[in-house]
Amino acid sequence: MVKVNVDVSFHVETLSGATGAVIRDEHGDFIAAASWFIPNVRDVDAAELLAIRNGMYLVANMGCMRVDVESDCTFAVESVQLMDNYQGPDVAVVAECKQLSIDFAKITFKHCFREANQVADELAKQSFRSNSSSSWDATIPDFISHHLVNDMTVI
Repeated sequence: MVKVNVDVSFHVETLSGATGAVIRDEHGDFIAAASWFIPNVRDVDAAELLAIRNGMYLVANMGCMRVDVESDCTFAVESVQLMDNYQGPDVAVVAECKQLSIDFAKITFKHCFREANQVADELAKQSFRSNSSSSWDATIPDFISHHLVNDMTVI
């Protein structure tokens, strides 16, 4: 079982943002992380749903089959938990999450507190500042190392 935390950095002035995701094993140890710059996004809710979708792609690409997806956005978590009943403007992203979830042996979507989501938040912020997307396997990027320690004390 692995956990992937996701978060966004959204800027209403430019309608752009970025998402970040970090995967940890059952002991909280770093497995991988990624961030995606989003040059155009409708609003923060759309960005939060994209963060969940991107996190699902990350864990799938890493070969993880039993996954807890955590976000500090209640709206996004509830939207993907109720996939069949979601009828909002981001129905295509929610439908994509539903399709992706079929490939996992077990997947759950959970809300987490912002304090336990600092790594994903910092990944998204860094991606937005650099206007780029990145990924890291096994090697922890320096700019999140102190956040990993802080997240572990909250978890």
